[in-house]
Amino acid sequence: MTTATMMMVDNPSEEWPDIVFFDLKTEFLDSCARDQTTSSPIVEFGAVVVCRRTLNLRGTYSTLVRPASDDITPMAVASAPLFPEIAGTVHELLHERIWAGHNILGFGCPRIKDAFAEIGESPPEAKGYIDTLQLWKERFGNIAGGDIKLGTIAAYFGLGKPKDRGLEDAMTNLEVFKHFAALLWLELNPPANLLADCTLSERFLYPDEVSVSSIRASGQQFSYPGQKMILMHKDIALKLFAPGLRVRYGLKPTQHDYGRLLLTFVIDTSPILRRVLDECDRLAYEVFQKSGSISEWKSMVKT
Repeated sequence: MTTATMMMVDNPSEEWPDIVFFDLKTEFLDSCARDQTTSSPIVEFGAVVVCRRTLNLRGTYSTLVRPASDDITPMAVASAPLFPEIAGTVHELLHERIWAGHNILGFGCPRIKDAFAEIGESPPEAKGYIDTLQLWKERFGNIAGGDIKLGTIAAYFGLGKPKDRGLEDAMTNLEVFKHFAALLWLELNPPANLLADCTLSERFLYPDEVSVSSIRASGQQFSYPGQKMILMHKDIALKLFAPGLRVRYGLKPTQHDYGRLLLTFVIDTSPILRRVLDECDRLAYEVFQKSGSISEWKSMVKT
């Protein structure tokens, strides 16, 4: 089966080439069943074309390709085209666009070039590459427990588990990339402008605006057993804003006693911020001791 929804095929400009998120599936053949010089054949190809400037969808394309694989039954591809029959469309989709996908540098790109070489055709040329697997490894390290599979990363961002099909995986990869872009933008552009829109009672304080002697801590009863810790500064809820902190990406998901997923992470603090956090920690610990809790106390500030 082949499905295509192309709202725009040609690139709008050389300066802003479209981005093509693509995913392909290959048939597994063991070493006894195939020539060692031949790559596993493509059995499914899916692509999503988006505008580079806005990431708005321009079109999609998806097709099964004979022969069948372990995951795609022979009946499903009985009427599917051979790769030479779709090579022109694949070339048109990919040529002179930015190629994007999960592990495309290690798998997708080489397999596309091999497929065209096997039929004696010139492969499409990319204007650039976005490999979300490499981006994840380089910028986000051990988030999601160090698992770098697309499905795990998608689940981490609350996108659900992809179906391991070409077009669905390409669409999921696009959404994962949007989340990447948001994280990177926030990392490079702390939202300092949010402070300007806050009222006095709501606004965040810079660490050097905080008077340590004016910080107070108290416990507030939850609807479930336990207390919520409240930190006040001059009788107003204490909210800190500290731009420019170096966050060490090593977020570790942990399961809370009440079923909520918590994330722990580490930052490098300035001396002023450290002084404020030390006092908050000290006051919170006093409330914790008076609460009669038998839980283990964990300091938020570590040397």
